[in-house]
Amino acid sequence: MARPHRVQLHTGRSSGVKVLGGCSSVVVLFLIPVLAWIASILSGWLSVVMGALAALVGVTCVVALGIVLADLLRAAAWLDGTVLAVRSAFTTNRCDLAAAHLFTIDSIAERSYAGDLGSVPTGRLIPRLRVQDPGTGRLVSLVLQDPATRTLLPAVRLHALADAILAGRRPEPYARQARQVAQELRRLAGGPFAAHP
Repeated sequence: MARPHRVQLHTGRSSGVKVLGGCSSVVVLFLIPVLAWIASILSGWLSVVMGALAALVGVTCVVALGIVLADLLRAAAWLDGTVLAVRSAFTTNRCDLAAAHLFTIDSIAERSYAGDLGSVPTGRLIPRLRVQDPGTGRLVSLVLQDPATRTLLPAVRLHALADAILAGRRPEPYARQARQVAQELRRLAGGPFAAHP
């Protein structure tokens, strides 16, 4: 059996962000032994408290860095034929778009890091495709934005998603809903403002 054609929708964050995450990890991992050394030169009960604090901070940092790096390095989305796959830090959710019945396109607020304020909304709405896998009932979500460039997915990839949705047969009202979502994806491919008159 021939392997289905793969369309890479996105590969996660840009290379620069991945390198920055790796370098930051090295710095934090270097600081953990420094904290342990400071705890070791203290005497008495302060040494015990600082040792416990160094261990707690070290374990927390290693776990947090592992999660952040896993998400930075693993995040991706692709189509294998008509099967949409969305990979995050620890999971890969799949759904056959040709067999799925429930589709929606909604929008989520784009957020950006703003120093002391943390993550704040930018005012832009980013379209998101949500599909329910008919076999498992699991909801698979794909933000229609390339995380590396923070732009809408290219038209050819939006058309590939629409084609995958229309490749299957469904009973009504699911067929009408699938056609509407595919039409919305094609409209987005024509221009990001065409979808919201």
